Amino acid sequence: MALYDTESSFRQFTKDGNLLYGRDKDGYTSAVGLSQITKGTALRNDLKLDYSKLQTDWKYNLEGGVKFYSKMYHQQDTWYKSDRTISVEAYSRYHSGYSTDGSRRGDYTDVYLNRYNKY
Repeated sequence: MALYDTESSFRQFTKDGNLLYGRDKDGYTSAVGLSQITKGTALRNDLKLDYSKLQTDWKYNLEGGVKFYSKMYHQQDTWYKSDRTISVEAYSRYHSGYSTDGSRRGDYTDVYLNRYNKY
């Protein structure tokens, strides 16, 4: 729940019915819908997501986000880590688009953590 709240406020489309795109510092990114998955992430061989379907089908977008987040969650060393710590680290990787060091995560990890605690 925290993932979709942070990424899109649980929205696939804007109030006007247009597809919800994420915004970066230049004002645009290819991140779309509930999960805010980018075209580059969708096309990776280990995910094999249909980018066009991510744009039009909210259920498919939701499932794609679960698949990607699950991959990030299970790639971690979980020895002596709490579920909360693992979840935050997985989100950092999710938001970074496969960056293992979280270098592109910005301040979204704090937002995610606040929403994680809410749920």
